[in-house]
Amino acid sequence: MSAPRPFFVLELHSEGTTRTEFWVNDQPVVVRGDGPGLGRYMAAQSNHLLVDGTNDLTIVVEAGPRPSLALGSERRRRAPITGAADEGILGARASMKLVRYLEGMVVGDEKGVALASLAWEAPDHAEGQGGDLSWPQVVSTKVDLGPVAGGPWRWQSAPRLTLDAPLRAELTALLEQVGAALTAGDAATFLTLTAPRTADLARAYRRPLADKEAELRRLVVEEAATPHGGVQGLDPAAWDLRLVGDGRLVDCVRSDGQAILRGPPQPVAGGGGVAFCSTYELRAARLDGKLQVVR
Repeated sequence: MSAPRPFFVLELHSEGTTRTEFWVNDQPVVVRGDGPGLGRYMAAQSNHLLVDGTNDLTIVVEAGPRPSLALGSERRRRAPITGAADEGILGARASMKLVRYLEGMVVGDEKGVALASLAWEAPDHAEGQGGDLSWPQVVSTKVDLGPVAGGPWRWQSAPRLTLDAPLRAELTALLEQVGAALTAGDAATFLTLTAPRTADLARAYRRPLADKEAELRRLVVEEAATPHGGVQGLDPAAWDLRLVGDGRLVDCVRSDGQAILRGPPQPVAGGGGVAFCSTYELRAARLDGKLQVVR
């Protein structure tokens, strides 16, 4: 009998902040906090984000107003963050923990092994209305995980990119192709365009590549056949591209932080709610001389 497969989970928490962004190896994972549409907690599988050897984990508290400014554009804001006059900024905090579980365990299992953790808490001098802080507040740590990824990912040796007009044009063409494949339920084309990512996901989670491809083929066909299948037209004016992964990946996001590729609006169950959209997160790197989807 083969040994249980390990899976790595980021256990994330942020409260008392408007938006806190969590990063692994210079790649954003998710935004949490008390801002609109967010939540305080999340457990995110992260095998595919980890690399052999040293891994960086980062918390960005009160990240910038749009993705490309998440880590930059230092600014000052008077406490309180949340506007709760009775509490001020006191109690605002964020935490990030990387835990290794084995197949068959559930998140939170006491047998999980904590590999790294870091936290941020509002400093005492920010109490009440009298204090102010510079934002974003950034804390990070490093942890050596050994040969956790089973070798380097291809994106790690990809050339660093420049967000210029030629790159934007090439990326637009790639996104148009991926979007068209999703809309048409063309699983074969989708799998071709996203082959590096699919191979990495299969390797990261120790699944046969054929099984992962079969799963994606089914999902693409089924999603396209639903009443709200397909992808909305591209709107480059709404994009806010940013380079991540040491400048080797371009993160395909809009200024609102959502993925560029998104499905048509869907009504919330029960009616009366705000419509939501399915999103298709993509990050591309230049492999073999052309942009390819790698994450």
